[in-house]
Amino acid sequence: MWWNYRLRQFKPDLLINAGICGAFQDKGSAIGEVYMGEKIRYFDRRIPLGEDYFAYGDGSYVSERASEYAQQLGLKTAVVCTGNSLDMSPTDEAILRGEPVVAKEMEAAAIAAIARLYKTPLLAMKSVTDLMDEKDTTAEQFLANLTRASDLLQQNVFRLLDLLSNEAQSEIGIR
Repeated sequence: MWWNYRLRQFKPDLLINAGICGAFQDKGSAIGEVYMGEKIRYFDRRIPLGEDYFAYGDGSYVSERASEYAQQLGLKTAVVCTGNSLDMSPTDEAILRGEPVVAKEMEAAAIAAIARLYKTPLLAMKSVTDLMDEKDTTAEQFLANLTRASDLLQQNVFRLLDLLSNEAQSEIGIR
């Protein structure tokens, strides 16, 4: 995986995973809403061999400063749930509905696993492209809303980078 190489090569102080996601309208989400992931987990890595094997398919990672940055940026937090499919099975939906506000996407948990391995903090910022409880299909919504959600994500990533830059400058005494 290219992340291993890059983390060893650059030794960053922080990783930022910015991307798009689906969310539930009935949990208060809207198209274009941007979330910071306070917890990142897998939702579709099921191993149907009983309780003894559950831990092999489960991964859950806490983003230590996500709530703090979300508050400073005026963003909401969410549990970012990573799976490997744009659509959702009934089992997946039951798992996702068991979480509070959820951002369903396809990469953050894998990145979080590598970040944990290299003891590097991770922030996941996600913008909603589709509402999983709407009548239109996920693919239709995704395509219709990708540009708007991406623009809002970009604006907020730049706001986060400004915040991090100001924080770093304050730590070393630059004004």
